[in-house]
Amino acid sequence: MNVVEASMQTALISALTAAAVTLLIEYFAKPALEMRKDRLVNAARARRDMVATLGSFGNIMLRIMMAARNGDMTSIASSFKTLDDKAAKLSERHSEAGQVLTSEASLIVDEAIRHFQISIIFMESVLNALQKDVWTPEGQEQIKRITGIQLEMSQALNIAAIVYRPRILRRIGFHRKGDLAYAKKLLVDLQPKE
Repeated sequence: MNVVEASMQTALISALTAAAVTLLIEYFAKPALEMRKDRLVNAARARRDMVATLGSFGNIMLRIMMAARNGDMTSIASSFKTLDDKAAKLSERHSEAGQVLTSEASLIVDEAIRHFQISIIFMESVLNALQKDVWTPEGQEQIKRITGIQLEMSQALNIAAIVYRPRILRRIGFHRKGDLAYAKKLLVDLQPKE
């Protein structure tokens, strides 16, 4: 066997090896990598949607408060419907985005969302009791209750936002270790005192 034939044989073996490795990667590794990339992209999108949903509540709650102070029951009803719809989306968004959180972080957000949704029920009952007469002492007392409920709702949303703080996507979650402890403390503070 001469040198040319040996070189050709080496080149042919190299080409066949490269083709075989490329085909193996193409058919076995690439689909798994693509699925992982899609999961990460979907998780990041869901997290962004969750953060946007959390941020959208402040304006709605402010509109409810202003309408309550003005006695505008029509605005209260429309704003409250929007609040209720967005609260339903909040749970949906968390179920999508919460997949990348640790179980501990996800439980904290679950509890904050539950507290937020219970506060909506309380607010609805207070708004129904308010009726039109906001200028009476009873009406003013109801507005104070609405303000307190809104503060609790804001606190619950803040707890969820702390956990969903934008971070580099990692399986361990988006939060720093101190953030979870702080969120837990805030959650304990939100619980009714006996």
